[in-house]
Amino acid sequence: VMSGSGSISSATGYYTAASGLGATTEVVSVMDSLGNTSSVTFPVARMRRLAGAVGAAGSYTNFCSVSDSGAVKCWGSQSYGELGQGNAASVGTSAGQMGANLARVNLGVNRTVYEITGGSQSYCALSDTGLPVCWGRNQEGQLGIGDTMTRGNAVPHMGNNLVAVDLGTNRTVRALSAGAYFNCAISDLNKVYCWGYNAAGQLGRANGVTSSFGDSAGEMGNNFTYASLGINRTALSIASGDDFTCVITDIGGTKCWGQNSSGALGYGDASNRGTTGVSMGDSLPVVNLGTNRTARQISAANASACAVLDDYKLKCWGGNTFGNSGYGDAATRGNAANQMGNNLPTVNLGTNRNVIRLSTGGENACAILDNGQLKCWGYNNGTSPNTAGQLGYGDSITRGDSPGEMGDSLPYVNLGTNRTAKSVLVKGSTCVVLDNNSIKCFGYNSGGQLGQGDMQSRGILSGQMGENLPAIDL
Repeated sequence: VMSGSGSISSATGYYTAASGLGATTEVVSVMDSLGNTSSVTFPVARMRRLAGAVGAAGSYTNFCSVSDSGAVKCWGSQSYGELGQGNAASVGTSAGQMGANLARVNLGVNRTVYEITGGSQSYCALSDTGLPVCWGRNQEGQLGIGDTMTRGNAVPHMGNNLVAVDLGTNRTVRALSAGAYFNCAISDLNKVYCWGYNAAGQLGRANGVTSSFGDSAGEMGNNFTYASLGINRTALSIASGDDFTCVITDIGGTKCWGQNSSGALGYGDASNRGTTGVSMGDSLPVVNLGTNRTARQISAANASACAVLDDYKLKCWGGNTFGNSGYGDAATRGNAANQMGNNLPTVNLGTNRNVIRLSTGGENACAILDNGQLKCWGYNNGTSPNTAGQLGYGDSITRGDSPGEMGDSLPYVNLGTNRTAKSVLVKGSTCVVLDNNSIKCFGYNSGGQLGQGDMQSRGILSGQMGENLPAIDL
């Protein structure tokens, strides 16, 4: 419902067009209950954007931030040059490494970045050229440049020497997502292109071939075919888990493909999709989220997914060993009949609370609610050094796997006096962009990924959050 010159009652809005990278306005087409459409132009507010990458089994983590001016800075531990500094040294473990001493990632002369995404030991960034550039680990061709050579661990790899991902003549990119060893992009025509590791069909290749793609010369560019979502179907947004991908289509339906052993695709079975030529396109079902329910946002983790619905409620499915689905148990959902649709409950995050933004990663999740407050749930056991304190509650108690732990019983994360959250990223540890555009991170800190110039974990002991949790100096 829009105020001012008029309003539309009972309207369903679908994102259909953007004014271009770097634009100060966006155009949205709004369709009312009678099928009439109108265009609405609104301002775009830039804020810090976050991405994170993890190592094998979450053994370490690093993060990257895109400033409101389009500069990228990265910190944490690395093995494949994913911090983009031309070496493999950790950053953020010692005093004097952050702030003005933290160098910008060189992505080329006069280049600015609008979006960044991280998988396992690599990153991809979308710049003002409209094309993504990727760096870090590349053993499966996930950098999308036709070879398997790592980039970022030597100075000559970066800057203008960084080769852009080629989707074909005159094609540009609107959005990115990263799986473990693969990446996906939504093009300017809202088609989905994926490259890298493909053993579980996570690239959605039309021919059902499950070999890696983008690791050999001649595979990209005009030889690159998009993942078929069905006749005349395109993608509005995209999210990738370790070995699967989900999109929200132009008509609001959710479709997923790739690894499905834990029901992460949400189809009521454990069968992979994308591994045969007949499993994509119109043969790829729409995830049943309930009668007349569609998704506003999808977030994908290791072997699970969650959707913020059109009514701002939350549903989760897939692997749930540590309560990361938020249902007060450890039961897997989505891998057997009659578990989805109206049988899949909404996650209780408190009386009259709605979800605005969501991030899932590993075995936990965090949601920003309609009051700007943050709640997190899932694995938080301090005996595991890879996941200590990432819920931010000052303890090592896993939440969401037992009755009575969710809803009003789940506390807000203390981010500081009068501070609220604008965005959140769960990637082994947790980072939050606050309302004042600063960033605070908590959880395990073996490689300096919390950006505090030390290796002290935060969020696992009483007194480490709130005003005692410093913002990262960028």
